[in-house]
Amino acid sequence: MPSARSEPISLAARRAHLNAIVEAVLGCDELDDPRWHELSMIFSTTRGGRNFGNSGYAYGDMSAWWAVALPVLTVKPAVLAYLDAVLGSVPETLCRVLLKYNRVNGRVRIEVERHNPQRWDITPGNARSMQASLRPGFW
Repeated sequence: MPSARSEPISLAARRAHLNAIVEAVLGCDELDDPRWHELSMIFSTTRGGRNFGNSGYAYGDMSAWWAVALPVLTVKPAVLAYLDAVLGSVPETLCRVLLKYNRVNGRVRIEVERHNPQRWDITPGNARSMQASLRPGFW
């Protein structure tokens, strides 16, 4: 059973973890395309981080978007370190982390979902609505 964190991590520590995740994500060749301005990524983990996957969307001008998946070994350490710092451990049950990022203004938002991780399930039936709802919109 994951241990509960007794007190929140400091703002400086949280920022350091967010920066580490963003740096790992931006370091991936999959995002070399200069046309994207915003990004949403969903990182999924189970079994204390032993199972890990990700998917998301890169967003360009107007309504342009494309699906993205990043190399697990590149992003996994930063995401698991964040979960460990924020939650006290990486959960054994399904846990999802949503990263929203705007590379024009540098804004970033991250959200952890342990209680209803299915809320970010992307299926053929909801793919269009999910890509729209996950768009950061940090302008």
